[in-house]
Amino acid sequence: MLEDYVDAYNGGCDSPPGFPIQSLQGGVDGELSLCGHGGTYLCGAEQCHDSDWFAVYKASDPFQVTGSALYPTHLAQVVFDPEQGCGGEVTIINSVLCTQFEQATLELIAEVGEEVWIKCETAEWEDVPEYAYTLEFQGVSGVQGVPEIPPPSPAMTWGAIKHMFR
Repeated sequence: MLEDYVDAYNGGCDSPPGFPIQSLQGGVDGELSLCGHGGTYLCGAEQCHDSDWFAVYKASDPFQVTGSALYPTHLAQVVFDPEQGCGGEVTIINSVLCTQFEQATLELIAEVGEEVWIKCETAEWEDVPEYAYTLEFQGVSGVQGVPEIPPPSPAMTWGAIKHMFR
């Protein structure tokens, strides 16, 4: 177990003073796969838990994230006043629990082009060794105000795509 760990990369509102939120960008298909680590660590004489905060922009429907983890893990969509940031009220508006080895999908609430914040953290607060989790995003871009991703054309086949590059 780590001692006096400080998450200066993506600890969000749980990592003062910088409150770093990791910005993620989807591919041209609006999808993104991410592997992360969670767990607990010692901060002084107490146990603290690692939380990872991510920011994405909605590009299309479905707009969701599916998680799986080796330990029970909370996925939550959070909102806060951008002017006040983590110093103001932080509210969970939607959440789901990924149980051990079971996938869970969090439907994200936003309009196309809006930024959304996701918090991922261990559901247990004590004695959780470092563990791996995966997040599979759909309908995301990395750019504010991005136009909606059009659905694939049903007439487009793999052969037609290869033909375009010949």
